[in-house]
Amino acid sequence: MSWDLSDLMTGAQIFDGAGRQLSSLATSVRSPNPGMYGTFVANAAALTEPATSTAHRHLLAALSTSVTDVGDRLLSTAEAYRAVEETNAALAREITSAHEEVVR
Repeated sequence: MSWDLSDLMTGAQIFDGAGRQLSSLATSVRSPNPGMYGTFVANAAALTEPATSTAHRHLLAALSTSVTDVGDRLLSTAEAYRAVEETNAALAREITSAHEEVVR
């Protein structure tokens, strides 16, 4: 017997892919050189960098972890659902067999 777990599996793949993309994005964030903004803005930018870029990396890494965790949980849910349904099917076969013995 099989059960349609395709939606759960598809969701797990989507979330896993999104988590990997967020992780890749987090590693690509670089702290800019405040001097690139020019003399007028460089001093103000120096007050916010590299802290702002570091915060963005941490945020993207945390989002990656959260999104990947959702994918892992969808996969676990599909596996648990399959196990429960297989157990239910086995129990139904036992009940049917016991009923048939009583009826004979």
